[in-house]
Order: sequence, then C-alpha cells, then structure tokens
Amino acid sequence: MKLVTYSQNGSEQLAFCINDKLYNTTAADSGLPATMKQLLNGWEQHIAAMHSADASIKNGSINIPTIDFDTAHVLA
Repeated sequence: MKLVTYSQNGSEQLAFCINDKLYNTTAADSGLPATMKQLLNGWEQHIAAMHSADASIKNGSINIPTIDFDTAHVLA
C-alpha cells in the first residue's frame, strides 16, 4: 500500500497511489481518514480498512475517480 498526501482545493488529502493514479481515501470509504495525521492518530482503528480499500481498488471492486500523480500537487 502506497499513500500520498496532495493538495486538493487548498486542503490536504490522503490518497492511495496505485499505478501512478491517486485514489482519495474518503472516496474509497467515507469512514477512512482524509489526512495522514488522522490516519496516524487512529492507526489501530483504520489500518485494516485501509488495507481492505487498497485491495478493493486493485481488484476493481471499487471504481472511483482518479487523479494522475504527475498532475497532482503532491505534498508528501
């Protein structure tokens, strides 16, 4: 699982990075954290769902909008 923080409309957004595409965590599952800080603060609460969402994106069972890594304003 690769994670990226990028700027979306002036706010930090956490995303899965899969094949040079960014998938917002909150678009994959509204219960997932929107920022890395939220993820780290609730690691035990969120990590299993993060892995599940990552796997679902990779196997095609979740179809959500993407952003090209090359065009995103990546922060970390």
